Formats: sequence, C-alpha cells, structure tokens
Amino acid sequence: MFETFKFPIRVGNQNRLLGGIALDITERVRAEDALRESEQWLRHMVENLPAGAVYMKGNHLFFNHAAEVMTGYSRGELNTLDRWFDALYGADSARVREYYENDRRQHFPATRLVPLRRKDGVERLGEFLSYASEQGEIWLLSDVTERQRAEMALRRSAERLRLVNEIDRAILSAQTPAHIASSTLR
Repeated sequence: MFETFKFPIRVGNQNRLLGGIALDITERVRAEDALRESEQWLRHMVENLPAGAVYMKGNHLFFNHAAEVMTGYSRGELNTLDRWFDALYGADSARVREYYENDRRQHFPATRLVPLRRKDGVERLGEFLSYASEQGEIWLLSDVTERQRAEMALRRSAERLRLVNEIDRAILSAQTPAHIASSTLR
C-alpha cells in the first residue's frame, strides 16, 4: 500500500508539471489493522465477562454490560464516581465511600463484600476487587447474594444437625428426662 502526495510544478505562470511522492505504508496499515483487531477482541472480552467490570479514569467510570445488569443502571447514569456512590448507597454514601477511599490509600489490599442497592431498590451483595495503576482503576464486581444465602442456610443446617446429635447423645447416655429436655431446649 502506498500513500501519495501530488502537487503542481509551475513553469513560468502555468501549472505545467505534476510532481508526487509515494510512501510505502504497508507495514503501518498492517500494524493499524492488528491494533484495531486486538482492541475489538479486548472490548468483546470485557463486554462479555460474567462479572461486572468498571474502569475508572479520573472521576469518570466506564463499565460493561454485566455491571449494568448488576446495578440496574445504564452506563450514562453512573458515569462518575459521585453518581456511583450516590445511586448505589444513598444515605450511606459517605460512609461507604470512606471505606473505599481507605482501601484506595492502601492500594486495595483485599477483596471486599459490599452491599449494592440496585436502581429498582433491590438489595444485593457484591464482591468487590480492585486494581489501581497510573492509567486508572479497574474494578471487578460479582453478585454473591445467592452464594451468601446458600452459605447461611448451610450454617443453619449444620447447627441444627449438631443440636440433634447432642440430643441423641443425651438420650443414648440414659440421662434423666430433665437433662434430655434441657438439651432439647438448648
């Protein structure tokens, strides 16, 4: 591929000749095509992640489809950090933001569980992981509400099983009816 520049060459008062320069731009075009393809692939990958992905540069937020689904807000509605905190945390915005700022000062030392209030008012629990660099911050958000509920149900079930086992031991040890009743009530 060539890029050409043409220009008239004046002879006397008339444009008599045509001059030109041709540059071989084959490698530049190939590199631009490869970069464009790489950007499209990366954009496709981020857009289709099952987790919410948010990129923050300055005070501006850019996020993928999963983050829209998770929050119930469109990208344009939550395009700044202030809007993010105000919309998702309402009256608790300042308190939650302080946690965020503290984690930010410590370069995001750990994953955090954070409550999120969707646009429709439904409360969800999100797992928040962040990475900061000179170019900005990247957040990954996963909705762990159902997992937390299942873990809580499992803990309750394990506690019930422990109590039934304790009652069985009291019965099998042939203790007094008062002791069996006491164990059962506990």
